[in-house]
This record gives sequence, structure tokens and C-alpha cells, in this order.
Amino acid sequence: MWVILLHMALNQRLRLFVNTKKQFLKFLFVGALNTIFGILIFGFLTLTSMPTWAILLISNVMGVVFNFFTTGRIVFSEKGYSTIYRFLILNFFIYWMYLFSISILLPFVGNRLLAMLIIIWPITVVNYLLMRDCVFLKSSKV
Repeated sequence: MWVILLHMALNQRLRLFVNTKKQFLKFLFVGALNTIFGILIFGFLTLTSMPTWAILLISNVMGVVFNFFTTGRIVFSEKGYSTIYRFLILNFFIYWMYLFSISILLPFVGNRLLAMLIIIWPITVVNYLLMRDCVFLKSSKV
């Protein structure tokens, strides 16, 4: 009897691991897509004489709309709009993380795009964890 229960418990753990792994791989793919989109917009706007705060604001607004649909639907299977407020609050927070980080790095690297490329990966990890644990609550419990 205990062997059957152990087998059932291990089987459930294995399914949870496989589902979590699939979700994480989807996140990496969608994250790469969102990152490329955001960097292209940001990079294009750095060619202008706009101030950093405006460049970040414009690229972030465009990225948030794109990101909400790709991350919500592809990674977390969220088809509705019930998470939009939490998503927007999180993105507002992430915007300030980027602005603060770029302003700290800029004197050392001398280029806004290079500063963005340095900080994008650590902030992306923070962003995923907060989305999973604070925005897409129902869907993240695979």
C-alpha cells in the first residue's frame, strides 16, 4: 500500500516539475521576445536627443502593452484582463528600477544603451519572480 502512495506522490511531483519547467521555458522564450522588442524601441529612441526618462517612458509603455499580451497569454495562460492593474503597478516599479540603475551605471559606462544591456538580465529575473508571485497568481500555481 505504501508503495502505491509513494508512487502517486512521486508521480504528482514529477508532473509539477514538468509543468513548472515548461512554464519557465515559455517565460525564457517570451522574455527574449519581449527583451528584443524593448531593446529595439529603446535603442531607436537613444538615437534621438530625448532625455533618458522620456526614452524609458515611451519604450516602457510600448513594451508593457506588448508584454502583457505575450507573457499573460503564452506563459501564464491568462486570457482576461483581470490582472492588468497588478501588471501595470509592477511595470511602474520596474520602470523606476531601470531608471535608477541606468543613472547609477551611466557615469561608469558612458552610454545609456550599454547601461541597459548590463542591467537587463538581473531586472528581468526580478520581473519574472514578481509576475509569477504577485500578478499572475492563479496561473503560476501550475
